Amino acid sequence: MDDVPVLLLGYNRPEFLAQRIQELRKIAPPLIYISIDGSNELTEIEINRQLSLNLEDWPIGSSIVLWRQSENFGLTRHVTSAIGRVLKEHPNVIVVEDDISLSPSFYTNMIRGFRVLKENSVRGTVGAFSPIKLPKKLERLNRWRKTPYFSCWGWGISREIWEKYQVDLRKENIELSLSKSKIWNDLSRTQRNVWMRRFEKIVLYPLDTWDVQVQYMSFKYDLVSILPISRFIDNVGFSDERGAHTKGNKPRWIMSDGYSTSKIHTNSISRLSRPLTKLIDSNTFAGDSKFFQWWMSK
Repeated sequence: MDDVPVLLLGYNRPEFLAQRIQELRKIAPPLIYISIDGSNELTEIEINRQLSLNLEDWPIGSSIVLWRQSENFGLTRHVTSAIGRVLKEHPNVIVVEDDISLSPSFYTNMIRGFRVLKENSVRGTVGAFSPIKLPKKLERLNRWRKTPYFSCWGWGISREIWEKYQVDLRKENIELSLSKSKIWNDLSRTQRNVWMRRFEKIVLYPLDTWDVQVQYMSFKYDLVSILPISRFIDNVGFSDERGAHTKGNKPRWIMSDGYSTSKIHTNSISRLSRPLTKLIDSNTFAGDSKFFQWWMSK
């Protein structure tokens, strides 16, 4: 568990890529894969310049493998193919896109999260995001919590779980598959309707995104995510036209700027999981509540 590689994904935001490399330089995971999707000539020139500047004199004990796509794969193909490529060589991977700012405790916490999954016999993913950011004086209270909702902002998965993943759901009998899921059946009718509309859309447009398919996989196989009470990443990609799904302003009622710097030292899962999931997750990044639908319609 101590040598889980980090996969950093980049495309057309050279300055974000440079920032993430600098954060990873300080964190110094033992192995980092950097995968960059094909872009236009000017962007690639700037990416090459940033790589030259930021990969010099890399810390001893931390290695980098760089992959450059000769063509533009697009978001979904790039993310999923890079994850699959890493997992052919390693049993686990930690995935970070270039707009996800990492706290100094990010890697330590993610490694501990993998241990918590194993030691608590939890099947699913480990993530770094939460809508909550505890005040500095309360960061010591940070704990893991369990949720049925997948979070794609700094996350980790095992080869065993990833093998269940499908980008293209056109051959899936979605209603039948989900009818056998306890987690799915525990959702409210409103929540199921919201997610079903999303799954139906992704059947029509499978390359539009990749994370909705992870949520489908999670429901289908009764998988969960463990997330921190207080996040240790921040999404800095909002209000950027180059982003795929974060072109708008950061929703302040979902999350403020910044992250917790605390290290989570416990291997237990907080009993706050259930109320946090019901009161916070469904109203925020999962967005399957009536309140969220009303807010999005304004």
